[in-house]
Amino acid sequence: MTTITRLFTLFRGQVRAGSEAILDANGLALLDQQLFDTEQSLISARRDLAALMAERMLQEKQLQQHQQALGKYEHCAREALAMQNDVLALETAERVAELEGRSLQCREQIAELIQREQEFRQFIREAGDTLVELRQQQAVTRVADRLHRSSRRLSGASSGLAERLDASRATLDRIQSRQQRARLEWQASRELQQEASGKGLDERLQEAGLLDGKKRRAEAVLARLRAEAGQAGDAPSMMSASENGNPEPGYGAA
Repeated sequence: MTTITRLFTLFRGQVRAGSEAILDANGLALLDQQLFDTEQSLISARRDLAALMAERMLQEKQLQQHQQALGKYEHCAREALAMQNDVLALETAERVAELEGRSLQCREQIAELIQREQEFRQFIREAGDTLVELRQQQAVTRVADRLHRSSRRLSGASSGLAERLDASRATLDRIQSRQQRARLEWQASRELQQEASGKGLDERLQEAGLLDGKKRRAEAVLARLRAEAGQAGDAPSMMSASENGNPEPGYGAA
């Protein structure tokens, strides 16, 4: 195979693939035009059927005329025979024979037309039923195509929405992570500052009960006040005993 032949084959393949792609992309439009052409052909077939029926009716009318003429000339032939006019009777008989031939020919044509008419009627009926079914299927196909297009749009929109939600969720996670990291850094910095100033150790010792806290200091103050109050109560009683001149028991004994 030469290069030119291969290029020509490639070109024909590309044309075929492109044509198939165009047909697939415009399938509904192609189907609509095909069904329209079928409808026009069906209308034309109905006109042909009407012409066939008209021809059959015309032949039936001619047959009826032949039958009437045949009856008339047969009667004339009998009358000529009764008058013993053999020449006129023979001439009339020839006319009768001619009319019988024409009648036979009309009958044959009528029978053929009737058969063709029946076949054509059946064909048109079946074609009409098929066309109605195809139109119904076309309507269903159009609805399915619209639903398919809508589902593709909704799928694209939902995928876009899902991507936006994922992006928003990722941004929120980054913000929360950054905030948590900043909070931990602040806590760690505060602990370092407390350790540097010694407050952290004092707080831990105070919690362990090894340093006086506010409660202990308050209890110590309360105990001191109670002791002072007790000493103040003992001093007036000793002063009253010395003023009454009552010597202490030790001095009396001496």
